[in-house]
Amino acid sequence: MVIPATSKYLEKFQRDGYIFKVEPSHVIDAEESDNFYLYLDAKADYPLLKHKLQIFKDDKLVKDWKLKQEKSKAFKLAIGNLKKGYYDIKLVGMKQNIVAESFIVIKREKREIANVFTDLDSELSLLRYFSTGNKLKRWKKLDTDDARRLFATKFWGQKASMKGMKLDEYINFLRTRVAEATEYDYKFKKGWLTNQGRISILHGEPDEIITGETTAESTIYVRKNYEIWKYEGNNRASYLFLDIQMNGNYRLIHSVNDENEVSDSNWPDYMGEDFDTSLLE
Repeated sequence: MVIPATSKYLEKFQRDGYIFKVEPSHVIDAEESDNFYLYLDAKADYPLLKHKLQIFKDDKLVKDWKLKQEKSKAFKLAIGNLKKGYYDIKLVGMKQNIVAESFIVIKREKREIANVFTDLDSELSLLRYFSTGNKLKRWKKLDTDDARRLFATKFWGQKASMKGMKLDEYINFLRTRVAEATEYDYKFKKGWLTNQGRISILHGEPDEIITGETTAESTIYVRKNYEIWKYEGNNRASYLFLDIQMNGNYRLIHSVNDENEVSDSNWPDYMGEDFDTSLLE
């Protein structure tokens, strides 16, 4: 970082009216930053601005800058698109002669960040739909938003590979399913956050939907609407949703052939003794 010095604060770090936060190294971590500064020290009357900075990789020119006026003499060079490896830096004079040389090593490339949401809380909620066990424990240990976004990117990248899709293609696929889940919007709760929204995001639209009403006179509960979603794939899984509060927000109370879902142990009491369980097969 290079910023103008506006006072005597941190005076020992000042040089020519600027404060430098310096981490001098030829090794650059492109994942941590898009840029680095190259400080060029020359005599006051030296025509530095008539020179060019060039970066080579394997003797091939990959970057070419005309120097612009920088009173700090620290030139900010963009490296976000440079792949990892060794690079030669050359200061080229007016007669195309090499005035000075140096080098940098890119330790890691800038990774693509691809998240479904801009809001990290929403991103975490969606990650939980696709994660089992303790895979998300590391999320809590990450101390920056950038680290969390990178974690999510890696997670979605793995899911994309499993589906034989590119990362950006898979992200768009998820965004489409989240958008389609607005069908299940409930009052102040977005559709993708409901039980039905979650199942539709994970498995898509069901192959068959059976609707009905609990009718057993022996049940202690008031008659309520239910929906059964059935899938031909996914091990012929089926999901039983019940409008428990009778407000249109259907809750998943039982599933068949899906070991990742936990059924409500009281689901038979909700449905009543005369409920036809063969509907779930």
